[in-house]
Amino acid sequence: DEAITKQVKQLAALNQAGAAIISTLDIDKLITTMLHLLVEHVGFVRMRLVLYDRDRGVAFGSRMVGVPLEIERAWRDVEVPVRDDGGYLAALLIHGRAMLIPDVELIRDRMTDFNLVPIRQVGITSFISAPLKTQQHILGYIAADRGGQACTQDDLSLLVTVASQLAVALDNAQAYRHLEQLA
Repeated sequence: DEAITKQVKQLAALNQAGAAIISTLDIDKLITTMLHLLVEHVGFVRMRLVLYDRDRGVAFGSRMVGVPLEIERAWRDVEVPVRDDGGYLAALLIHGRAMLIPDVELIRDRMTDFNLVPIRQVGITSFISAPLKTQQHILGYIAADRGGQACTQDDLSLLVTVASQLAVALDNAQAYRHLEQLA
């Protein structure tokens, strides 16, 4: 019974997220709305979304929800190079792999300060990440954790579903912005 209730709540949140996606083409607002909805309704304690500029080879535009404001602000404008070096960012942004990290310490040597520092600052021990993939591109990634609870394969499946919806929304918003610039 509890599992069904949980799924219904999650579906309702995804539905709300879908509505938020359709109603805004403002990328910043879109990201913030989505992250807040997911934290409120899906049970993730913290979330982070990072954009990826493939042409420049950088991850940028970090947005975090559920962390102290000064931590969120500190990373908002940081850009970090993404190289195919077997690291965490490469797995997500170059290879498009979703990841369940049961213990941060196991992959700390594959992470840069861009990820490791905020993770340590807020005390994250287990988290999940999914690339924001469209048919053509990887636009960034989204990550989440459940506070003191370890993340599960179910959490990862849910995040992958969310990520695919969000990728389409971001793609549409970016295409729209591009058209506006052309006009």
